[in-house]
Amino acid sequence: MSSSKRVMFILNPIAGHGLNENIVAVANETLSKYAIESVFKKTEFAGHATTLAAEAVRDKVNLVVCVGGDGTVNETAQVLKDSETALAIIPTGSGNGLARHLRIPMDYKKAIALLIEGKQVAIDTFLVNGRFAVNLVGVGFDALVAHRFAALKVRGLKSYINTVIRSISDFEEMKFIDVEGKQQRAWMMCIANSSQFGNNARIAPHAQVNDGLLDIVLVKRPSIMQMIPFAVKMFNGKLGTSNSYKCIKAKKYSAQFNNAQPLHIDGEPAGMVSSVEVQIIPQSLNIIIP
Repeated sequence: MSSSKRVMFILNPIAGHGLNENIVAVANETLSKYAIESVFKKTEFAGHATTLAAEAVRDKVNLVVCVGGDGTVNETAQVLKDSETALAIIPTGSGNGLARHLRIPMDYKKAIALLIEGKQVAIDTFLVNGRFAVNLVGVGFDALVAHRFAALKVRGLKSYINTVIRSISDFEEMKFIDVEGKQQRAWMMCIANSSQFGNNARIAPHAQVNDGLLDIVLVKRPSIMQMIPFAVKMFNGKLGTSNSYKCIKAKKYSAQFNNAQPLHIDGEPAGMVSSVEVQIIPQSLNIIIP
């Protein structure tokens, strides 16, 4: 990023585990050595990151650094798409799925160093029912978990696992008609650009963010005896060997559900839907990676 001269940091004060002040101090110290002009903005309400990122694009800022989780990344990236302003991530969320997929360090000091040492690449984004997504969209069980997890006051890996366990008995398989007009069933449907939900839970282990394709993952409801082996395979990146798992690679996909189902977009609750239509937007977001 040596040629970049202006950087805007967008910080989510809810994420970060109280580290935001340290991040600002280290970032200021690091970037000042390279005569890079930095400005720091804290989000104050849902959607504020989008407004701030739009200001950065308008003012021709070279780089926007998102300090937060996948939800804040989504809000920021949706207006950086198809612009000359690049995105960098200092991951401070509860899952950090996109950052982990891209191998961006979880240590904020190393992530800040990447602003200088990293390289800029273009990755895919996609639309679900006309709404922007960059990491992963889910319908069904994982979306139910996302809805319940978002309502918790304390969010982390432990509380996420507890939410998963408490939700297992509350959700049966969905019935839907797929893009080919065939009747299908699934416990959850994940439309993945990157490989994981976050915390290295790799629901789409072979997904790539720059291949121009989405991984459409259909998961049948595992039996109680299959739950733990299924989870182990997910964290080991070996879900492709599970009998409950099917993956389709496509540029676009659609499904019509028999009943309204919960939806999440990049881990954030996105209401209920009776259908989904998704389409890839290839090479549409510039981002800094190791």
